[in-house]
Amino acid sequence: MKNAEIFTRDLSSGRIHRRIVIDGKSYSIEQDNLDQAGDFEIITAERLSEAEPDALCRNCFPEKQDQQTG
Repeated sequence: MKNAEIFTRDLSSGRIHRRIVIDGKSYSIEQDNLDQAGDFEIITAERLSEAEPDALCRNCFPEKQDQQTG
């Protein structure tokens, strides 16, 4: 299976993250502690582009944070 990047929204906090899918299993940045976050939904790139900057994880989307403050 080819590796892929997906975007997810944590159902408890609404925070949006990047995850990498390798052989059917999704992986996230360790700092995000998503193993303990609970349920999430996969979102489209279009929905990501419409998201409020405050909803984006700072670890996963540092370039978006730079645009917001710059």
